[in-house]
Amino acid sequence: MSAPRLRRHNILVLAVVALVLCSVALPFRSHLGEAAAKISGAGPFLHAEEEALVGDACLQSFPWIDSALITFFEKARSSARESNLTASEGLQALHKIRWGKYPPGHDEVSLLYNASTARVEMEIVKTFKPNAAHKRPCILDVLRDAVQRHSAALHALLGGRELRLVIETEDFPMTSQGKRLPAFAMCWEQHSIDIPIPDFTFKCYPEAKYTNTSWAEMAALIDHRSQMVGWDRRANAIFQRWWRGGATGGVGPRRSLLPALVQLRKEGRDEAELGARLDVEDTEFVASNAARFEWVDTWCNSKYMLHTAGFSYSAALKYRLACGALVFKVPSKWVEFYEPGLEAGVHYVELPPYEHEGGDAQRYVQEAAPLIKQAVVDTLGGTEVPEIAANGQAWALHNLSEEGLSCYWYAAIKRYAEIYFDPRGEEAEKAEVAAQDDA
Repeated sequence: MSAPRLRRHNILVLAVVALVLCSVALPFRSHLGEAAAKISGAGPFLHAEEEALVGDACLQSFPWIDSALITFFEKARSSARESNLTASEGLQALHKIRWGKYPPGHDEVSLLYNASTARVEMEIVKTFKPNAAHKRPCILDVLRDAVQRHSAALHALLGGRELRLVIETEDFPMTSQGKRLPAFAMCWEQHSIDIPIPDFTFKCYPEAKYTNTSWAEMAALIDHRSQMVGWDRRANAIFQRWWRGGATGGVGPRRSLLPALVQLRKEGRDEAELGARLDVEDTEFVASNAARFEWVDTWCNSKYMLHTAGFSYSAALKYRLACGALVFKVPSKWVEFYEPGLEAGVHYVELPPYEHEGGDAQRYVQEAAPLIKQAVVDTLGGTEVPEIAANGQAWALHNLSEEGLSCYWYAAIKRYAEIYFDPRGEEAEKAEVAAQDDA
């Protein structure tokens, strides 16, 4: 090969090599930039559609959150106004709460802007061990996600101020009226001032027994299962699995109500009175009875599901809704954070209330049976998922997404900051007076 031709050949080879290297380097650079952002504390990459769900803008996608928090914070605001304690003293008062000899499990958490990382950072300041150790990190991880996602909005809210809050890690609210500050708990009850938040099952649920029990993974699995099993292929059954407590006792309404339903089934009266057969079983403590255990995604094989409270609230409602089953819900005094967003007759079928402890099960079954049977008769023979079941499924999968959970936490922190820094609404009152003077 002549020298000129050899030079042209070498130049062509080098050009091809350069193109190959560029094609490799560009995506690598992109991944490297993403990794560097995470290492520097900049948090997860947000795509354009995700950026629209950050800060106050997220409330447009989850409009139920504001109205729910207005209800949840009503007693907390009143209690803060009546207290003479500072915020720091209010936190100490929460730490002094005792259930018998011991404090309920809880963590004190600090949120503070870090100028070196340009992020609001979350720090665990103090920990009181919970009854069930696995719940604590999983509850805190949901908050951590929200702080990372909404860091810029939280910085705008807090500036350089430090915000401290107490996250309870037990099944019941811990704070009564009269306290300077509420805690954040796994459920709400009307006589407590605590604010309900996403519970541990959104990150881990060991009782479900899957290798990954986060709600994000399980919701995807359940949704897929529900799409694969058509309504007309599902069992004409009312499904429920629960832990009643065996012969030694029981928990909540399940102590008496669900054994009454088991008896109805054993007597062969379930289909006549309810329109469908009952598939209800006690799986015993933490699903220890393997013979009666059912994988959560197989719940979707049934057309109907019954939901009751447990020891306090029951985390199973979201799984039942996600199945696209028609859910019969017994109202409870223990309320999860998202329940105000659900509507009876739109997302589920509401049954009459039942005493949390000591109700008359036989009378209740007679009262509830006609409501159940009518809903079953109206939907049993169809080929498509009933509208109420489809609505409930769509609501749960959208509003309990990671974006929805973070949005709820952000909005809750924003309202909490108001009573933490300004318990009597003095800043708002000054602004109102100034506006009146200007007028």
